[in-house]
Amino acid sequence: MHTGGDSGSPGRSGARLARALEVVLWTVGLSATLGAAAAWVDGAWFQLVAQQSLEQAAAHAGAGSRAVPPAALRSDPARWLATAVDTQLWSAGRLHAFEEAAPPKAGDVLALLEIPAIALRAAVVEGTDSLALNRGIGHVEGTAPPGARANVALAAHRDGFFRRLGELVPGDRIFLEARSGRREYVVEESAVVSPDATHVLGEGLGDVLTLVTCYPFYYVGSAPERYVVRAAAAGPETASAD
Repeated sequence: MHTGGDSGSPGRSGARLARALEVVLWTVGLSATLGAAAAWVDGAWFQLVAQQSLEQAAAHAGAGSRAVPPAALRSDPARWLATAVDTQLWSAGRLHAFEEAAPPKAGDVLALLEIPAIALRAAVVEGTDSLALNRGIGHVEGTAPPGARANVALAAHRDGFFRRLGELVPGDRIFLEARSGRREYVVEESAVVSPDATHVLGEGLGDVLTLVTCYPFYYVGSAPERYVVRAAAAGPETASAD
């Protein structure tokens, strides 16, 4: 005759399984929340340091040093001051050779993007990998660098820095401040394109700024299209200290 408890009954086994599953789900949820919080803190702190460093670099350039070398604004942007170089007396050839010898690396801070119409002000970093796009607006590799008189392409997450990109309309102004100076652009058009529409990154589009993000903005999952804003240069480059 069976005299023990019913600990092995299907009902109790099911309850234990449910409790174990609940613990697992809570653990996974907590881990995801902590991970997201850590990523947010990392991005916010990086932006704070990067923007302060860019502002100080601009002030330093206005005080006499015309340019800060690419190596000065790396993923640790606070190091710029220790390696600043006065290049104002260099020949164009020497300056070009210097720049070519020190190309930016993934995660390097390149510029500051400002779009008053959508209250956006954020540092631009080299590359579009997950870390770069968590920390800032990414410069699309293979396109002209910030400050160049060519097609400069920048990308950011639709639920991050470019959340309000769809609000821009023709005539809105955009400012991009690189180490060589501050440039102004005026929005001309926007369009929704497929992910393989690489022509938007082409070199033959003139002196323009191209902003790219995923679309639709509030799509759940991997968005199937891309939203592109094209802005044309409004005038000559101005000194960083202006």
